Amino acid sequence: MRRLKREEIGELGLYEFQGYIGAMTSPTFGGWKGTDRLIELLNIESMERPKILEAGCSTGYITRYVAQRFDCEIVGVDISGLLLDIAEEESRKLNLKNISFRYANVEDLPFSDNTFDAVYGEAITALVPDPLKVLNEYKRVLKPGGKVATLDLLMRESLSQELVEETNEVMSGVLGTTVKIRSFQEWQQIFEESGFGSIQIHRYYEDLFKREYSTGAKARITCKLLYHLIVNREVRRKLIPPLRFAKKFQKALKGGNYGYLIFAGVK
Repeated sequence: MRRLKREEIGELGLYEFQGYIGAMTSPTFGGWKGTDRLIELLNIESMERPKILEAGCSTGYITRYVAQRFDCEIVGVDISGLLLDIAEEESRKLNLKNISFRYANVEDLPFSDNTFDAVYGEAITALVPDPLKVLNEYKRVLKPGGKVATLDLLMRESLSQELVEETNEVMSGVLGTTVKIRSFQEWQQIFEESGFGSIQIHRYYEDLFKREYSTGAKARITCKLLYHLIVNREVRRKLIPPLRFAKKFQKALKGGNYGYLIFAGVK
């Protein structure tokens, strides 16, 4: 991918900026353990060369993981052209022939009804204004009997309203969309209204916001982050609020106030 000019970097949202500096290479909620839990619920190995959709694929790190593990055809979609460019470049390096990427909004997927055997998404269903609408889109593009699984952040109902509002505000700023952190009970109601059958919902409270990097990768990402903070005023303006919030958020994490859930269902 071409190197962006300083002005172009300043125009990036923080979601894209993380991808540009190489920070989006592993799952955020639940780590790879959470991803394996999600994949297990999809039961991909029991399908005969399934066609799979990943919603909100980012730089395609999970898309490539699935493409390498299973005899399948997989499509990753995202609303960031920059992140999709990175995803395609990394897939070419691995010479993956069973993978493709497409620009798309998960609220209005550009696929015909009954196209996919499985649909999954990590940290995407919670990041849209109407998650039920997105779940209905997943259901529409699934074949009859097709499986869905999502992994998303949740909060305990005991979390203070002040911290809930601050979390929503900071995450909305980072992701460039309206984010509402929900409780398990709120998510349960949404999933039940989705119309999927054989619903399973599991919740966990470990491995949150712990991306896995090698020592070298962590050093490179840190150096790039510090460099852009120093030379780019727009990056500083966007990054300083979430960095200030990070300490408070880490304290809340230690108190078990946040977790993640995995939902699975069948059309």
